[in-house]
Amino acid sequence: MLSAMKSPMRVAIVVLAVGAVVAVAAAVVLDDPAPVGLGELAMPPIGSTESAFLHDGHPVFVAHDVDGTISVIDAISVHIAEDQMGWCPTSRTIDDIFHGSRWDAQGRYISGPGPSDLGLYEYDLSSDGESLVVVRHLGTSPRTQSPTGAVGPFCVDGGYEIHPYHASS
Repeated sequence: MLSAMKSPMRVAIVVLAVGAVVAVAAAVVLDDPAPVGLGELAMPPIGSTESAFLHDGHPVFVAHDVDGTISVIDAISVHIAEDQMGWCPTSRTIDDIFHGSRWDAQGRYISGPGPSDLGLYEYDLSSDGESLVVVRHLGTSPRTQSPTGAVGPFCVDGGYEIHPYHASS
């Protein structure tokens, strides 16, 4: 009889303990203002592209095209990872300034030795519409098109907006 009383009491204690842990965890999660995901990035003005960093320091470009399309794109070359990447506002391309690979504002391959498109990220728009919460890396895909050569005017000396990740290295 004594062992039969101990069993329901143990179950009640375990249930209470689990309930307390769940309540504390819910309070912490609901009270934490930090965004969920890989990073919260400012929304650039329409028609512009800005460099940014994810929470882990990974460099990206955030492109807000004139048609309203928004892309979060890796700012590391898929050709040689150490290559400096720059945004060229005159051609609206992301360029590997040492080896000549070029990608459009959605990370699609245009020309040069780069073997693939640039990596893209999935994101959620914040409730105020002023920022993006990066959810996950979608990876890279093989070149989506054949090399096309020049697209718009080339950047002249000083015309590139070099991503700070590369400018400081």
